[in-house]
Amino acid sequence: MQRKPAYQTHIAYKEDKIIAASEQAVRDNPQDAAAYYNRGVAYASINGEYGKAIADLDRAIALNPNYAHAYSDRGLAYSQLGESDKAIADYNRAIAIDPNFAVTYSNLGSVYSALGDYDKAIECLNRAIGVNPNYADAYSNRGLAHGRKGEYDRAIADYNRAVSIDPANANAYRNRGGAYANMGEYGKAIADFACAIDINPNYAAAYRNRSILREYLGNASQAQVDMRMYASLVVSEPPAAFRSLTGCALMTTTDSGAHPPQQARRPVRFTHGASPCTRQFTATGATQRHSR
Repeated sequence: MQRKPAYQTHIAYKEDKIIAASEQAVRDNPQDAAAYYNRGVAYASINGEYGKAIADLDRAIALNPNYAHAYSDRGLAYSQLGESDKAIADYNRAIAIDPNFAVTYSNLGSVYSALGDYDKAIECLNRAIGVNPNYADAYSNRGLAHGRKGEYDRAIADYNRAVSIDPANANAYRNRGGAYANMGEYGKAIADFACAIDINPNYAAAYRNRSILREYLGNASQAQVDMRMYASLVVSEPPAAFRSLTGCALMTTTDSGAHPPQQARRPVRFTHGASPCTRQFTATGATQRHSR
């Protein structure tokens, strides 16, 4: 039987201890809203058990109706389940309780972006940045919304700001690479996908995006290496985790196909939404995080 690497075993042990501790806290303090909140976040972030998380967050809110963090993180759990209306309602309730809740504004903007309401997304993300001008994820998410509107210069400006605040923000590099590809700046796109992979060597979407672009540029051998890496990561990927911890919310995007270098090529497109193109890849999309 193949054994897990030591670091994976250690991580699994720590995660089990976190859940056990949160469950014990609920048993010890059955009227403590924070105990249910912490267990709910643990269920979602470690095991992707969003239903159990929502049940605990329901209980936390019942015990403390003004628990802004519980509303915000229940909204995040609903978002992961695709229940956008409930997510939006919870995010708005959290903001009503705490109007200076930058994480919640950013998460709300991510939901609107996923729904295709990019103007409303940008409005929410502007609010997040107004509350916290150094919030890298908010700049990255706003860049994504601008990119989906075809406003690539604005998108890149936001991604630049995101990586200047957080140089280890792999999502911002991956998304900036997509914007550069859409502008025909393929060298910069490849470099950004490589940066994302350097930061996170298990970043499946970055490998796939780089593979698509390398194939488009006629580098079939390197494209195949990247696609094999992507496939191995997808196969070995653990169950969906709370995106607040992983920092990614997977979206589906499209490109315009590969063309040999000697032929006239249309610009490769890394876009969201309807497209006549047949090839698709998973991309980062907007980042949502939990409120703690």
